[in-house]
Amino acid sequence: MKYTLARSPSTLLNAACFTSNGAYAIPRPDYARETQEDLDRMAREGFVKPIIGKTYGFDEIPQALKDIDERRALGKLVLTP
Repeated sequence: MKYTLARSPSTLLNAACFTSNGAYAIPRPDYARETQEDLDRMAREGFVKPIIGKTYGFDEIPQALKDIDERRALGKLVLTP
């Protein structure tokens, strides 16, 4: 399936940065919701495939945080029960 994006891909892939930035929330309060809906749809359809670096159990949360702090985390870290 071919996609036509109203926003640039870099904006969509960095949505987490923009949702915490009040500059987007003030003039367009719906921007964060729209962007998240776009990301959710793209992930469901396989267009966006996050790289999973490592999976940790809840008992390994301290190690996960240490890996982030020591810049050993590549890709996304996933916590599982």
